[in-house]
Amino acid sequence: VYKGSALPYYVLSVAAQQKGDTQRAQQYWPRIVELTANDTTQTGRELRSNAMFNLAATASQGVEELQGDAQKTKARSAATAMKQFLDAYPQHPDAPRMQASYARMVTLSGDSSAVAAVYADQLSNPTKYNDLALTQAGVIASQAGRQDDAAKLFAAALEQNRFQRDALNNLAATYMQQKKYEPMLPIAQRLLAIDPANPDNYLFVAIAYQGLANATKAPAQKKAYTDSLIKWNRQSEAQAVKVTFSEFTRSDSRAVLGLNVVTGYNGQISLGHGAFYAVGAYATAVLMSHGDWSFWATLPVSA
Repeated sequence: VYKGSALPYYVLSVAAQQKGDTQRAQQYWPRIVELTANDTTQTGRELRSNAMFNLAATASQGVEELQGDAQKTKARSAATAMKQFLDAYPQHPDAPRMQASYARMVTLSGDSSAVAAVYADQLSNPTKYNDLALTQAGVIASQAGRQDDAAKLFAAALEQNRFQRDALNNLAATYMQQKKYEPMLPIAQRLLAIDPANPDNYLFVAIAYQGLANATKAPAQKKAYTDSLIKWNRQSEAQAVKVTFSEFTRSDSRAVLGLNVVTGYNGQISLGHGAFYAVGAYATAVLMSHGDWSFWATLPVSA
């Protein structure tokens, strides 16, 4: 093996991977990174990015199974490798996926407060990133309980691609969690327009109207919002087929889409607490509009 070239080490690493010997492959990847540090050729850049990605991706193996200080130490090591890859290749097709893993490793290392730094540049300079990266960053912020940051990142993703379904879905859910029903409504309506086959999206619209109905004291406006709530909740229940996406992977050269189609859908929703909220809201709306109940009288029933 000529030790001054990265190519032999690449061949050896591929052979090790094909044999399932990750530990041996991990011995070759740092050498590839070292030898391609100043290589500006296309081959050199590809070898370097591939090696850095593999180092980062395999560094997290087994972390979840560990506990205590052993887990924190290995998680910190994995986070370091992932950050090095993300700093070197922020626009890499696999960067969003790597960023999610990086956030997880930072959390397991015991430094949960540092999660905000994972997406800080995307929050400050969103135009540097594509819609997928910004949406993933928003998910990371949401999982860290930073809903204001999440909303900004999802909104930035929609600036890049106004038809980004995941960004619309997550932004609607974020506004719902924040009880910001006025901005939630147009987002939920846009989501429904591009994905009318999902009953959950009708429910998002219904929840937004319920929130608006609760916020207003004007009887006529409350009735209008309540009527809209009933309409869209019924639309959700009336869907005969539910189409869900089981897989969606997009890169520069191709997209992979997997679908699940469930027929005979009976309004069995999957919005978690939001679903229970909407069922209670629906009961409240019906009793107030058609049974002349007061709002307070409906609470025991809707709960």
